[in-house]
Amino acid sequence: MTIAECQVETQKHIEKVRKYIRFITDKLTTRGVNHDYTKLKSPEVELFTEYTPQLAELEYGSDEYKDYIVCE
Repeated sequence: MTIAECQVETQKHIEKVRKYIRFITDKLTTRGVNHDYTKLKSPEVELFTEYTPQLAELEYGSDEYKDYIVCE
């Protein structure tokens, strides 16, 4: 294989990797948008409205926080 042929093959590889990374990041972005959007609609918005002030008083991830999430 010549240097030029190696460079062509390497460029093909780079483009293929970029294509797959773009595919994955596009999927993640779409999921993120949809995931966050549901928080603005029923029934999530009502639950967030009720429980966010109470949870805000607790340390995120603490045992008390986890107990509150499970009990409610």
